[in-house]
Amino acid sequence: MAIAGFCRQCGQNVWCDAQGNCANGHPVSEVSNWYDPDTGQRFDFGMQAAQPQATQASGTGAAVVAEIAQALLAKTGYTVTGGTSTDLVIGSEVANANWVTGKKKVTYSAIMKAEESDRTVYWWEMLQEGGGGLSFGTMGVESTSTFGTKRYGTKKEVVIGPGGVAMDYSWDYAATRRLAEEIAARHGFAFKVVLRKSSAER
Repeated sequence: MAIAGFCRQCGQNVWCDAQGNCANGHPVSEVSNWYDPDTGQRFDFGMQAAQPQATQASGTGAAVVAEIAQALLAKTGYTVTGGTSTDLVIGSEVANANWVTGKKKVTYSAIMKAEESDRTVYWWEMLQEGGGGLSFGTMGVESTSTFGTKRYGTKKEVVIGPGGVAMDYSWDYAATRRLAEEIAARHGFAFKVVLRKSSAER
């Protein structure tokens, strides 16, 4: 049986041994939120050997968090870790390119928390661009619409460098959110996109 958990020293979910210690050498005291990646079964490590807790029942906040994490980790290009002030921290490097006269990086980030008290998943997300220098032209098409706090549509961009196409990417604003929203609905949770990051934190 595999065991994973969130290591505070590593800052991400890691594999653990049978005593709950981080596979990278950090002690059990630095690890929390142990679980079986295959079943979602949670564990509680004390001074003795691990005692498995009952599998999270469908419809609980913990079950929502576990299923969303597993679904995103199964997709290529996502990083998912447990947060210290929220339930999940999600990231994806959409594009990253360097050319002789410049560079550009596009990243997606999101955080979420599942509140048992009002049975609601609170979701905050952002697409961020950074870089500098000179390009020989940019061709971009963005077709989006906004309903309340949710943005839908796609963004496509091609950046030309001195040697030709330096960057070419496409991003669907709703794809990641839609996956999480469908999982929340199956567990009977409402899904709310928030504009302030703090609203998705504890």
